[in-house]
Amino acid sequence: MQLVWTPATGLLICDAVSRAVRTPASGQVGAMTAEAGGPEPPEIHQLKNYLSVIIGFCDLLLGDLPMDDPSRVDIQEMRKAGQAALDTLPGLATRMRWP
Repeated sequence: MQLVWTPATGLLICDAVSRAVRTPASGQVGAMTAEAGGPEPPEIHQLKNYLSVIIGFCDLLLGDLPMDDPSRVDIQEMRKAGQAALDTLPGLATRMRWP
């Protein structure tokens, strides 16, 4: 696992999270555009920031815990939920209306 600095957010996040929040078109964190066009809503961008922190800390904890630690199951579930939420954001952004 490698930590990646994201200048747009000022966060250090793990490389897996960084790849998850990048868009194929631009490769930039937080640069997603809705299908209708225009910049992503600030609420979506902020949610990505929050979820990136949650997923990143789960990855860090999982990397430090022994494989037989019983708390791994809970942390894996938190990470799975965070990733699922992150995966829903592009679809949510296309359905949002903002000025």
